Amino acid sequence: MKISEAKRQVMLQQWTELIKEQKARGMKVNAWCKERGIGEGQFYYWQKQVRQTLLDSVSSPDGNGAALVKVDINSAPDEAPQRALLPAPQGAEPTPPQNVFRLQFKGSMLEIPSGSRAEDISEILRAVSLLC
Repeated sequence: MKISEAKRQVMLQQWTELIKEQKARGMKVNAWCKERGIGEGQFYYWQKQVRQTLLDSVSSPDGNGAALVKVDINSAPDEAPQRALLPAPQGAEPTPPQNVFRLQFKGSMLEIPSGSRAEDISEILRAVSLLC
């Protein structure tokens, strides 16, 4: 790993913690940034970088179709929910899951079939928590 990439990873980790802190305190971004002496633009830049890194990390690099599907969470509540389905575990037949965890939020639904890898679920929930 190059030094620049290692530095970026450290910055992403630090900003992930800062973003979590801001959310946990429940303060508006501008007030929190002012209190911490951080530029608001810098906060939003790194928030975008953290989100993109999380999205990239849950996308499958091996191209087997196990990728995160972008879902519009701003759809109207009375519309039918949009769905994102986490692929079945590797080696499993692509049949509709009987046991599935459904996460519905603002007209969007994420379905995670039973038997999905804990690492995949963890990464998705972490990404969703930063988006909400």
